Amino acid sequence: AAALAGPEVSPGPAEPDAPAGAGYTLRDDLPEPQEETIARLAKLPALDYERVREAEAARLRARPGVLDRLVKAARAEAAPSDGKPAQGRALSLPAPIPWHERVDGAQLLDRLAAFFTKHVYLPPGAADAMAAWTLHTHCYSTFRHSPRLAFTSPEKRCGKTTALDAVGLVVAKPLSTANVSTAAVFRTIEAAGPTLLIDEADTFLKDNEDLRGIMNAGHKRGGQVIRCVGDDAEPRAFAVYGPAAIAAIGRLPGTIEDRAILVRMARAKRAERPAPIRTAAETEGAELARRGARWCADQADKLRDADPPLPAGLFNRAADNWRPLFAIAVAAGGDWPARLGKAAGGLTPDDDDAEGRGVRLLSDVRTIFDREGRDKLASAELCEAISADPTSPWADYSHGKPIGQAQLARVLRPFGIVPSTVRIGAATAKGYDRASFAEAWSRYLPDGSDAAEREIPPGRGNQTVTPSQPAETAASTPYRPDTVTEHVPERKARSPANSATCDGVTVSNPQRGANDENPDSWRAEAPEADGWEADL
Repeated sequence: AAALAGPEVSPGPAEPDAPAGAGYTLRDDLPEPQEETIARLAKLPALDYERVREAEAARLRARPGVLDRLVKAARAEAAPSDGKPAQGRALSLPAPIPWHERVDGAQLLDRLAAFFTKHVYLPPGAADAMAAWTLHTHCYSTFRHSPRLAFTSPEKRCGKTTALDAVGLVVAKPLSTANVSTAAVFRTIEAAGPTLLIDEADTFLKDNEDLRGIMNAGHKRGGQVIRCVGDDAEPRAFAVYGPAAIAAIGRLPGTIEDRAILVRMARAKRAERPAPIRTAAETEGAELARRGARWCADQADKLRDADPPLPAGLFNRAADNWRPLFAIAVAAGGDWPARLGKAAGGLTPDDDDAEGRGVRLLSDVRTIFDREGRDKLASAELCEAISADPTSPWADYSHGKPIGQAQLARVLRPFGIVPSTVRIGAATAKGYDRASFAEAWSRYLPDGSDAAEREIPPGRGNQTVTPSQPAETAASTPYRPDTVTEHVPERKARSPANSATCDGVTVSNPQRGANDENPDSWRAEAPEADGWEADL
């Protein structure tokens, strides 16, 4: 009993209502800090602790299960000092020390973009978007959303891992992991608030619904997951909001792509290969990270919940993704708002790419109804017509076979469209009436007048330009920050498309001239009647 006794415990006969086996009487006249109590209990042998746990829990006014967890944690912390080897290594993610003097935001973004361009082969505009995204990792808590930065490629050896390595040198609290468990992700975010750098996401992310849910919830401030932990399965909340960069071969799950700034990478030719990352690059990256931390600290109040003007083509989730980056660009000044507008136009996917299979099917069905000039179509006819194109997703929809009538009905059912018995000539069959699609078409597909008002950035789709303003092409060379840029042609109306896919809203590309004196001229250059900012 003497060996078990602490400052508040004295040997003596057990009280009638004391826990069985306690063998001592609690004393309240000698108070002991609870930290010392837990530390003392953590040193007890397992059997001795079991004898006193209920009495000690009652004295601390805590449940025995809670006391068990505290003692277990104290034992884990004390294990190394006791000579017992600990598993793994302690997680240490120190924040970069802010630079010792104030930093010019535009110059910092210039250097970051040049850093990425030097070490990674990137599509046009990607270096600018990555520069702004990097600064957002140093102050993401000031924004409502933290967009994911996604590097994808059709094949390996396209520079995705190198891109993550370059990003990891300049972001705040980088945590690189090629494979990560769901539990490790939300516990790490809660404990350290890192910038997650997830490589090879295609090998484990697509089939992991729990991890996808965490990545999706972490896109918005306040995002959290609830898990039951401990022996008594106590529900606990874990914060998961925070920045993350992801690299994968092929496409990411749609819900993650929808919350990401997408950088579609390609394999560099021999003459295009960038400079490798060596010690000098690591030194420069550490300096840029410190400068980023200082600039974000100085601009925190200005950036907090900022609502900068966005190009008219950015709305809904795309606007949420780009708003933090435009807030940083506007705060930095110079030509960065215009540069980021151009980057957004090149990197934001077309609506055809962003839409799910349901919207694609609605578009294809409308095309069939328009082409046939009929108000009613049998299910069999519709399936045959939409799968006639061997390049369409319906040609091999079901394990290499064309889409069937039952599968067609399943895709359309969430839109409130169900097959019915329709009369076609003298016969009747299960099919669809054009009128049953009207509501879904009006909500998910643009009509002719709406399509004419939608805008398209240079180099994408069918663009109408004046002879004096030729459109840029998608095959332009990767963007270099020190390259003198030209004005982007004014937006032109686009006539309704006749393709089977849905016309989408894309991003206009305002661009400030290289010789402008006024740093805010990027706002004034848009025409008053139809400029991109006039549509805000």
